[in-house]
Amino acid sequence: MSGKDSQMDTDDMDTALNELTSFAAQASKQGDSAAAPATSSGPASEAQPKPEKTEEDKHREEEEALKKKAQLKEQQEPHREKIRKNPNDFNAWTSLIQLVEKENDIESLRACLSPFLEAYPLCYVYWKKWADAEHHHKTGQEIPVFEHGVQAIPNSIDLWLHYLGYMTDTMHAAPEEVIRLHPPVSIPQSPLHPYSRARSLLSLYERAVSCIGNDFKGQKLWQGYADYLVAQGRHREAGALWVRILKTPLGQLKKLYDSFVAYAPSRPLEDLAPPSELADLRAKAAQPPAPAALTPAAAAADTKPQAEKKARPLIARSPAPPPSLLPPRHA
Repeated sequence: MSGKDSQMDTDDMDTALNELTSFAAQASKQGDSAAAPATSSGPASEAQPKPEKTEEDKHREEEEALKKKAQLKEQQEPHREKIRKNPNDFNAWTSLIQLVEKENDIESLRACLSPFLEAYPLCYVYWKKWADAEHHHKTGQEIPVFEHGVQAIPNSIDLWLHYLGYMTDTMHAAPEEVIRLHPPVSIPQSPLHPYSRARSLLSLYERAVSCIGNDFKGQKLWQGYADYLVAQGRHREAGALWVRILKTPLGQLKKLYDSFVAYAPSRPLEDLAPPSELADLRAKAAQPPAPAALTPAAAAADTKPQAEKKARPLIARSPAPPPSLLPPRHA
C-alpha cells in the first residue's frame, strides 16, 4: 500500500469519527431538553389540576341545560296532548315517561309517574324506576314508593326482590334499625301500612314470604332469606326456615336442597331441627333395635312344614285287617 493510500484511509477514519461524535452530542442535547420539563413540573404521571370554571363557563352550561330542557318539553307536548284526549293511551304515557326521565328532574318524574301508576298500578317496572330515581336524587322517599308498589302488586316477585335488594344494600349492617318513612306528597298514605312504625329487614322478608312464598318461581326469595339469617348469625332461625323451604313446592327445589346440604354439616343438630322433632329422633335412636327380618329363603323354609300339613288329607285311610281276620275264601 502506498503512502498516499494510507493517508486517505486515515483521513476517512477521522472524518467518520468526527461525524459519530457530533451525532452523539446532538442526541445527548435533545435528551436533556426533553427531560427538562419533567424535572421542572414533576413526574409526567401526576394528574394536572383542572382549571376552575369561570363564571362565563358556568353561565354557558346553564344556558345549554335550559335549552335542552326546553327541547324536551317541546318533544313531550304531543304526548301530553294525546293523554289529555285519551287518558288511557298507554303508549303515549310510556313515551312521555321516557322523555321526562331525560330531564333528570325528580319533581317532573313524580308528576308523571303518579297518575300513570294510579291508572296502571300493575306495571311493576315503573315502580322500580320511581324508587330508583328517588334513591338517585337522595330524597329519602324510595321506601314509601316501594311500599306503595308492593301494596299495589303484592304478587310481583321482581318488585319484592328489588325492594329487598335495596334494603339489604342500605341497612345490612343494622338489620333492626328503625326507619321512619314519610310518603311524598304525590302518594296518598295507606292505612294498611302506617309509615311511622318501625320496620326491619327480617319483617320485610316475612311479609314477602307471606305474599309470594308459594310462588313456583320463589327460589331466589327463599335463598336470600336463608342467606340473610346465616349472615346475621341467626342459625336456629335459619334451620327452622330450611324446614319451611323444603316443605314448599318450588320450581328449583333441588338447588335449594343442595344449598341446605352444603350448609347443614357445619351446624349442630340443635340448629337444624325443632326441639320437639329432635326429641322424637333421639327417643327413637335410644330404642333397642328391632329383630332382623328373615331372608326369603329362611321365610320359605319356615313356612314349608305348614304347607305340607295343609296338603295332607283331612280323613286318613283305615289300615288293612290282618289275614287271620279275613273270611275264608270258598272254592
